[in-house]
Amino acid sequence: MNSRPRIKILLTRTDWLLETVAWLLFVLFLTLVFIKYSNLPKQLPVHFNMQGLPDAYGSRKHLFHSAVLGSLLFLLLSVITHFPHRFNYAVAITETNAGRQYFLAVRLIRALKPLIAADFLVIALTMTGLVKGLGNYFSSITILAAAAMLGTVAVYLYFSFKARD
Repeated sequence: MNSRPRIKILLTRTDWLLETVAWLLFVLFLTLVFIKYSNLPKQLPVHFNMQGLPDAYGSRKHLFHSAVLGSLLFLLLSVITHFPHRFNYAVAITETNAGRQYFLAVRLIRALKPLIAADFLVIALTMTGLVKGLGNYFSSITILAAAAMLGTVAVYLYFSFKARD
């Protein structure tokens, strides 16, 4: 693993767009949490059944904890894009394919960031009740988000295996 080449991956327009959308969604999520937090009731819905109805309640601190967890995850994803030579890959990394493989892996992370930020935002909107009726669609949104993330990973793997030589 130490013998892998270190290559700086430059941002393309698509990368800038993905990063911008991710940061906007994430800042919107954090803003929502911190603006609404003090006005929220002591108990909030923290889990929803498949019909989108709350089936568990907890302290509003759960929303704050999700902001902390989301921030740590988001920052971690932002930092690791600078170290693609340290990633685990599904294909062997060589001098010839390193640039393309690194680019694809970093693009995967950048494509997942807006999806993750949107997930955190939907969770916050649902928990705070800011958007009434969103809970009715929560299971559909969750399935759609999971499908989008899995689809993104599948596209990455397709291109990664295609570019293994």
